[in-house]
Amino acid sequence: MTADKKTEFARRLREGDYITAPGVFDLISARI
Repeated sequence: MTADKKTEFARRLREGDYITAPGVFDLISARI
């Protein structure tokens, strides 16, 4: 994952978009 994608994800978290994108959490959990 690039720094840009991490920044984009952090921005979406702040905006609350993560609630409508559970697939993003699945993707990140798989990478941890």
